[in-house]
Amino acid sequence: MEIVDLSFRQYGESGTAVVILHGLFGSSRNWESFARKLSNSFRIFNVDLRNHGESPHTEKMDYLSMAADVHSLLDRQGLENAILLGHSMGGKTAMWLALSNSQRVQGLIIVDIAPVAYPNRFETILSHLNSLPLADVQSRQDADKLLSRQITDRSLRLFLLQNLMNTGTNYQWRINLPAIGEGLADISSFPDLEKSVTFNRKTLFIRGANSDYITPSHHSTLREMFPEAEIYTIADAGHWVHAEQPEALYVMITDFLEGI
Repeated sequence: MEIVDLSFRQYGESGTAVVILHGLFGSSRNWESFARKLSNSFRIFNVDLRNHGESPHTEKMDYLSMAADVHSLLDRQGLENAILLGHSMGGKTAMWLALSNSQRVQGLIIVDIAPVAYPNRFETILSHLNSLPLADVQSRQDADKLLSRQITDRSLRLFLLQNLMNTGTNYQWRINLPAIGEGLADISSFPDLEKSVTFNRKTLFIRGANSDYITPSHHSTLREMFPEAEIYTIADAGHWVHAEQPEALYVMITDFLEGI
């Protein structure tokens, strides 16, 4: 298995180590203000997962590989274990590392995702990103205008366009779109594991009230794999809880962290 040396930003020099893992099409930038705030009490490692942000590109895009990258990061930083905070794809990565290497995970905070297979919700977005005529893009405003023909949700466009970078001569995607496309089936799913495998340390699941990523039908699966799981809902939030209700999320997460 090819291991990627993940790029990360560290905030705080003391306290319990907390590793933040973003979702698909995201990066550590999405969590930067949150990471800085948490660093008042904790040592934060805000990570770019493979094929995202400033981390290297590679062909493979599945949870075994992504969890192995995070495991390697813990080793490189001399961390015996850490609390993992993961959103969406990052949450599945965190869950898989906890289930497969529980001694390296002190606790889990999972934001709006369950360890289950979902329908592929991202094929259309990926198609729109691939079809953006980068040769015609002279500014981020150009890209936004062009992309608005397919993606009408402005907040979603602005989130996706954070991945567009100016190389000095043209605009290119920072994320590895071909690898993400090849890996979408794995990203939408969750690896198979023995039914007896559980993570028996404190785990917090946080869902957005307006999101359907964690539903009551998932609760039994969550509790089978994570017997210590607590499941809470944040009002007036969809899937991007950290962007829509950052203060409520911060309070919920810090309360949990202080109890570990």
